[in-house]
Amino acid sequence: FGLMSDSQEVDTKLRILNVVSVLMEGMGRKIRPVVGCVVASVPSLWEQAQEQHLMKGAVLITITRLVQALGADIVSIADFVVSVVAFSCDVSSQYQLYTLEDGLDLWRAALRALPAPHPPLLALFPLVVQVVERDHEFLQVCLHIAESHLLLSGGQQTLQQFGPELQRLLTATLGQVPDAGSLMLLEVVDTLLTAAPAEGARFLEGCGAAAKMLQMACSGGEGSLVVASILAVMSRICAHDVAYFTGMLSRAQASGVAPPAAGAGR
Repeated sequence: FGLMSDSQEVDTKLRILNVVSVLMEGMGRKIRPVVGCVVASVPSLWEQAQEQHLMKGAVLITITRLVQALGADIVSIADFVVSVVAFSCDVSSQYQLYTLEDGLDLWRAALRALPAPHPPLLALFPLVVQVVERDHEFLQVCLHIAESHLLLSGGQQTLQQFGPELQRLLTATLGQVPDAGSLMLLEVVDTLLTAAPAEGARFLEGCGAAAKMLQMACSGGEGSLVVASILAVMSRICAHDVAYFTGMLSRAQASGVAPPAAGAGR
């Protein structure tokens, strides 16, 4: 990092950052005894990168490696990470071309490393919805972030704080993505129902996601794995509350979503 401050050329700084990132990735948690110097240097590196766009991605990768090395000790730099993620994952930013992909990777790593909910980081959830609504290029990492958010914050808390945003996420993806994307999305739905069975089921029906899933399963246009995953989600709802599930199917049949063979009477 002394070399970084002495270097004037962007290319030289990028090479040094790449070396540091490779070392941290290779050493993993063994780097912890000397991680203090990295923690002390990273904020100034990020400030320097504000004027050098090509450095932004390299610094983000370095921060991600640092978060992975710190593990639960990320709490010592959590607020700094929040500010970096907020800047990097803003799709309206003129810099998002340089920062979005690596910023999402940092966000995912931070959520996985945190030992307990960190409200300022969780408050950024609307940003991941904006990314998905724009396009599905980063769908996989965005769904990983959503799932980690549910696991860390809890299903009930997520629904209370970000119910509308979660509804927008489902609307932007259910039936709109290839099978691989649908399977990842259904894993998020399953996580929601695991974390908040009753509230999750009512949310899915209320926002139309349950009806959309039934429609997808009955349409004959989805792959067998997607249909199986939808049936697994429905089975989880049924296992928690048979009466509610029966009523949900009846309401879906009455609205024309589910054919008679899928109705409660069968």
